[in-house]
Amino acid sequence: MVNGLGIRAASGTSNGRRMAKTETAGKLNRAQIVREALELLGETGIEGLTMRALAKRLGISPPSLYWHFPSKYELLEDMADAIVAPVAQVGNRGTAGQGLLLPMCREFRAALLRYRDGAKVFAGTFAVRENVLRMAEILLGDVRAAGFSARTSAHTIFNLVYFILGLCIEEQAFAEHPPTDRDGRLPAQLTEFPADKFPFLHEAASTLFDSNFDERFELGLSIFLRGLDAMPRDGL
Repeated sequence: MVNGLGIRAASGTSNGRRMAKTETAGKLNRAQIVREALELLGETGIEGLTMRALAKRLGISPPSLYWHFPSKYELLEDMADAIVAPVAQVGNRGTAGQGLLLPMCREFRAALLRYRDGAKVFAGTFAVRENVLRMAEILLGDVRAAGFSARTSAHTIFNLVYFILGLCIEEQAFAEHPPTDRDGRLPAQLTEFPADKFPFLHEAASTLFDSNFDERFELGLSIFLRGLDAMPRDGL
């Protein structure tokens, strides 16, 4: 009888927990889950962003989380869309073809850098979501207004996004694991290139590992846009 009562008590507790988790999961929506996922991202980086860890943070079971997001990839798509929400707001200041390309590129970089591993979250996703679509529409419109075909414009904005993503991934990795010692100095093997063997590396050594990513970004963006401007138009 004692064992029977014990079994019934354990079963009742288990059922109570299960019901509580179900109720919690039912109250959650995708936007709330994405907010918590971004918080978890900030604490653990993308390596620690697992569905199990997120479910634990939310106080629900992994199956309950998968009810909202059938896959981690779908969660990352929603996270990517949330990350670029400020970029879509830049688009609200005007319409496609009104010179928003430059401010949107700057805001895109800033948006990625607001979150730990934000660039890694966005990379590899193809989120067909409102903010991402709005951003793409404005970027495409500006390039099209400059006289390029839809095909060239599409290739252009993809390459522009690739440039910004790549730079941000490197920038965030540099901040996470700086190649300096405790005193902020670069190790000799990164700066003391033999001038006779590597003359150009020797000359540029102080710049190669400079942490001024703002300057690097602005120069790269300028090179990209000037190159685009010099290209022959291929029609509307």
